Amino acid sequence: SDNTTRVVNLISSLAQIDSFGTDMSRVEAAAIDAGFGALCNYGEEPCVAYEAFEAYENYGHLSPDGLISEVLWPALLKQERAVNRQVQKALYLDLEVVAFGALPQVSARSYGHRGTLSWALQCESCLIRSVSHRYGLDEREQLADGGYVFEEGFWAFFAYEGLQAEHRVEGTYWILGSPEDAKATCNGMASCGGFTYVKSGEWSCGVGNSFRYGDCDQPGAAYFFLKTATRTGARRAPPTSCTAYSVPDPNEDCTPGRVDTYYKIHSAADRPALEAREQAALDSCDVCKHSFDQHWYSYDIPVEGFTLDRLHGVMQHLVDRAAEE
Repeated sequence: SDNTTRVVNLISSLAQIDSFGTDMSRVEAAAIDAGFGALCNYGEEPCVAYEAFEAYENYGHLSPDGLISEVLWPALLKQERAVNRQVQKALYLDLEVVAFGALPQVSARSYGHRGTLSWALQCESCLIRSVSHRYGLDEREQLADGGYVFEEGFWAFFAYEGLQAEHRVEGTYWILGSPEDAKATCNGMASCGGFTYVKSGEWSCGVGNSFRYGDCDQPGAAYFFLKTATRTGARRAPPTSCTAYSVPDPNEDCTPGRVDTYYKIHSAADRPALEAREQAALDSCDVCKHSFDQHWYSYDIPVEGFTLDRLHGVMQHLVDRAAEE
């Protein structure tokens, strides 16, 4: 047809025709997944995918040439056979064929130094989700300016009405004003661990008024969270509008956010409690313990795993080695 805007009626699973029958009278084309190189199909066992914890045991001893000939090439042949079977069935049913997902299912970051870096980023992301800050305790003390660490584009506890209820300081938990105003207010509250600062958009004009979506004269609201606030064990998206990683994430276009976070640097008396929180975060991140142990390349790995401080201490080395490879 010359009408390129017309909707085409597709069937995306030819297998369902055999399973329970399908009215084919209006079907014009079959959509076939033409992705290639996947090691494991859905539900296939036993099978170890590249992203599995066991990957280094199965594939870590192979050279790049060995990986291609012993792992990737058989996977390609297996997928080619499956695609051909789908195509032949579609042609038998007198259907047009529409391919989708025609991309490799493996990537360079799954192997060697690049694989090690990929694991490091997974570890870092898990720790950041758990403790809800981008830097370790030692790094925060080094980066502190005026008693606070500024984390641009980091949405620590941002939620409905500015903060999740369990993370708010008691009493009035927000003010309108500049970050300097917010610092002065937080310094006057012993329980304050810092604040999330909303510069524009929703909740940038405070709570309980008619300016929810930031249409007041001077947007800029600080929301104060408890110094005990944490997301330990939570498996949520990284709390940031940009990348949470310490190195650029090539799979995410980083754009400036409208929310920043300011963390108060606490006294030495608070250090034991903060260290316990860091350890609790580590305990919830198995990836930080298993990915590096017996991995392809040897690093000085702490027995208990990586905290953010320890991980960031080797991160640049991992980046450099991956770049060389």
